[in-house]
Formats: sequence, structure tokens, C-alpha cells
Amino acid sequence: FRKNDAIVHCPSVYTYLYRAEEKQWRDLNRHLSNPKRNFLKATLIRGKGYGNSSLTISKEDVFNPYEDKILGPLLRDRQIELAMFTTTISIVASNQFIPALRLPNSVMLGGDKLKVIGQIVSSNVKQWHEKLSGKFFEYSELLKTDIGEPLLFGIFNNREKILAVCDFPIEWLSIDLLPVMFRYELSRIPSTPGNVSTNVLLSVPKHAYPYSALCDILIIRSFDENDIIRDHLSKVVEWGYDEGRLQGLRVQLVDVASKDEIIEVLRSFKGIMVIFDCHGGHGGEKDSAWLHIGGENVDVWHIYQNTRVPPIVILAACSTHPVEGSHASVANGFLESGACSVLGTFAPINSDHAATFVIRLLTRVAVYLPIALKSRPYTWREIISGLFRMSYTRDVLTYLRDDKKLLSQNQYASIHIKTNILVNSLEDRGWFDKFKLLIGEELKIDRCAINDLFLQYFQFVETMLMVQLGRPENIVIIAD
Repeated sequence: FRKNDAIVHCPSVYTYLYRAEEKQWRDLNRHLSNPKRNFLKATLIRGKGYGNSSLTISKEDVFNPYEDKILGPLLRDRQIELAMFTTTISIVASNQFIPALRLPNSVMLGGDKLKVIGQIVSSNVKQWHEKLSGKFFEYSELLKTDIGEPLLFGIFNNREKILAVCDFPIEWLSIDLLPVMFRYELSRIPSTPGNVSTNVLLSVPKHAYPYSALCDILIIRSFDENDIIRDHLSKVVEWGYDEGRLQGLRVQLVDVASKDEIIEVLRSFKGIMVIFDCHGGHGGEKDSAWLHIGGENVDVWHIYQNTRVPPIVILAACSTHPVEGSHASVANGFLESGACSVLGTFAPINSDHAATFVIRLLTRVAVYLPIALKSRPYTWREIISGLFRMSYTRDVLTYLRDDKKLLSQNQYASIHIKTNILVNSLEDRGWFDKFKLLIGEELKIDRCAINDLFLQYFQFVETMLMVQLGRPENIVIIAD
């Protein structure tokens, strides 16, 4: 029942503040000499180390930054922020008796690469999947270079449960060809805004819920009558009931057309999980993200002032925690409002894929959990991590069957069933290597060739557009 094996963390500032060419920095630079401008950029804007910086400067240009009317206040504010962040991390690490490993600031400087990834996801370019796999691999290798082998080894070697506190998508870091969101039981708390990260880290206690509490599920839907994806999720849920996959669940679907209606529906709901089925979007690096409700873009921040937010929030909408957006994401808004675990999305997502993911989540709750709970309680992070692995398996096999035409339906089904047994029944930590071997046997290729296949095509899968945020390890599901 240990919560985590390690904390990996990196303090950060708002996304747009990393851009040295932004107007607020240009305005300040007009009042600074060249040596002071260089100091500002190297130390506060684009610093790559751990809060320290070095700068080559001539003897006559040496100055005390604390005596400068612009640099002094900026430095002091940043030092106070870092001290508060470090203290918070120290409290959590001491409480759980685990190491806290600090990442260099350089991991936060890959915004341009993330913006390119976001643009490709949003486009309809040919060979979309292959392009993204290449970009994801490049981004992962950049992170590895920034972090360095010794620290990477310290963070991930012999670990199983990891708590990340950072603003970059550490989920995409690939360890031995498998992104960490599938290799480890991972939860992440964004490091900005600071009041939200501190509150989630220090004020969200562990809580045990009986299985029956999880069976009451609310779906809040908002689409125009003629929207082609309006019924994607509802029809899949209806199919799940018809197939007998959702026995025991009480799924309530409510259509809303305004923020006030969301507030009323949540106020009357007593369960612990809500699913939002609607469109989403964001306003770039400076403005808030939103849910599209009743023809309007709804900001969910401070919604706790008017209603109750359940501990588990699932956002089946686009860009609810956009990888190239601001700190003011929809997912962060729900964390601010008291949600313990929020499943968000990094970018626009395919509605069919989202609907399939949700029905598999509901099936996992209805079919898998009652069996698993006979042996021990499960945390919500375990439940979602296992679902992520199953979804990854499906993404890989579907691509090999439908796009590459390398697998037949029978081969697909055989590998899928065997891998699901490894992930669920056996909880085998070596499931990924065995999954690769199963594919290699069907394709009749050796270990090197199968590794090349995964390197070229599967550094990205669609499930990687989802992200688990908050403290899902603090939600414990027990048998009634």
C-alpha cells in the first residue's frame, strides 16, 4: 500500500514566460544594458540548470543584480517561489519516505517541439501516424539528453509507482521503446499554477470508497442536435448494456446547454465519477481552455464555489490539458475545484477512440473490478494505468491490422487476449517484452526487427493524447 516509489519534479513558470521575445520581456529589456539583458535571459527566462546560472562577462560590466530596480525584484520573487515549491515537495517526500529527484529547467524549454506536435495532431496531413511517431521520439530523446543518463537511471530503475510534479508531458518519455505512461504506474500534478499544485499535493487525503459508490456514473453531454459525434458515446454505452458488459452500473446521461445547468446537475449528483462528453478547446499559451457547452465556451475555473465536483472527472473532449496551451486548462480547473483525479486530453482527439476508451473504462469497472477486489483493494491509478496499457495494446494491434495489413483478425484477437491476461490477471511487469515477442512470432521476425518496428511506428499511439492528472493513488476502491 505504499503510495509511490519516487517523486520526480521540476518547478516552472507560465508557458509564455519562457519566450524571450515576448512583449513583457522586450519592454523590460529597453531599460537594461546588454550585460543585464543577457543575465535576465540566462537566469530567469531560459535558464537550463537547477536555478543556478553562469554568464561570461567582462570585468567592467560586472554588477550586483539585487541592486538593479528591475532584476532585483524578479530574482527575489523567483527565489520565494522556488523555496515554497521545494518545501512542498520536501513535505510530501518526507511523509511518504521516498526520494524526490529534481529535473533541470531545460526540460521546460521544448515548447517549440510541443507546438509542432500539436499542429500535426490538429492537421490532416498524410502519414499522420508516422510523422507523429518520429516527432515523439525526437522529443523523448531531447528530454533524455537534458536529464542525463545517471538521473534517468535514478528516477526509473527498479521503480513501479511514480509521482511527477511538472508541466511538461513526462508521460511521453520513452524508456526502452515504451513511454513511461504505459511502463509505470504514473500520476502527475502540474507545477503551475502554484496554488493548485500545492493544494493538490498537501490537501488531498487518501480516501477509501466502496465499490458500489463507483457504480453510480454521471455523463454530462452537450452537443448541437445535428452534430455528427453527438451520439458516439451514448450509442457505445447502450451497446455495452445490450452486450451485458455494464451489469451493475447505473449510468445517467444528462444533456446540458449552459454552465448553470452543469452546476445544477453536479449539485444533485452524489456519485464519485463524472464524464464530460462535449467539444473542448483552448486559447493558446496565455488564455484559458474551455468546454463548449450550449454554443458557448465555458470556463470551469472556480466552479467549486457553486457546486460539488466529484473526486473522479473524465474529460472526453478535445484539448482539456493542451500540450501547447496555458496553465489555465480545463483539467487544472477541475483540480482547483476539488477533483482528486482528472483524465484530460493533450490535443484534439478522435471521438470514436474516446468513446471506445470510455466504454472500456466502464467495462473495467463493471467486469474486472468485482473480481480483482476479491483479492485486495485497488487504487484508481492502478485501474487507469492498466486501462492505459490495454488501450496501448489495442492501438498497436489495430495499426498493424488495419494500416500496415500485417495481422489478420484472428492474429489480432489472439495477441490481444494473451496481452490482456498479462496486464490484468497476472499483473505481469514484463508484459511489454512478452507483447513484442507475441507480435514477432506472428510476423516471423527476430527481436531486432520487432524493436525497429516499435521504434519507427509506435513511439506515438492515440492513447498518448490522454493524461492522468492529480492524486489518483489517493482514491482507494474497496469491496463493499
